[in-house]
Amino acid sequence: MSLFGFFNGGVNLLPEAAASRIAADSRSVIADVRTPGEFEEGHVKGALLLPSGCPDEKIEAALPDKNAPVFVYCHSGARAAAAVRRLKAAGYTSVFNIGGIANRGFTKTFPLVR
Repeated sequence: MSLFGFFNGGVNLLPEAAASRIAADSRSVIADVRTPGEFEEGHVKGALLLPSGCPDEKIEAALPDKNAPVFVYCHSGARAAAAVRRLKAAGYTSVFNIGGIANRGFTKTFPLVR
């Protein structure tokens, strides 16, 4: 876990715990809030690309169930923390920052695909 992620809103769910919750709930969504270029370089299989700053309409179209668990990641955890705050402010009830691909152990739990 990077200290950068903790100081910027904090990783509130470790990848291993997130993987268990994702497996337990078919409504789970993994959201990648990095740039399209970063996403193309490698992303978690099945992740939705919702770059930081994307319009609310795109978020609402991609995540219509505000009660479904949403697991957010980025590179370090900082953009994920901001996205979690934004989603919670928009009424999403089960949103988790699972850190970033640069965090130790992240890609062991969530291998990246292209």
